[in-house]
Amino acid sequence: MGLTGVDTARPDALVAPSSRDRGAQQPNYAEARNNLGLVLASRGRIDEAIAQFQKALEANPTSGEIRNNLGAALASRKRNPGADRSESR
Repeated sequence: MGLTGVDTARPDALVAPSSRDRGAQQPNYAEARNNLGLVLASRGRIDEAIAQFQKALEANPTSGEIRNNLGAALASRKRNPGADRSESR
């Protein structure tokens, strides 16, 4: 799955400022946070991805997709501890 027209160097730009600030009041908040988590995870920024998946679950606690993504990110961190910390940003 590719992201066209999206600056993946700035993954937080995928979440509109209003949804970053208003959280669950935005109907697409969970989806946006989940998508941001996927981008971060694909870039090896696992700890940041986990934080986004957790925020997405706060907004939509019944989402199996978000739970699966969070579980995969947690498993990735367990398999590769410190991966986030070794990269220079």
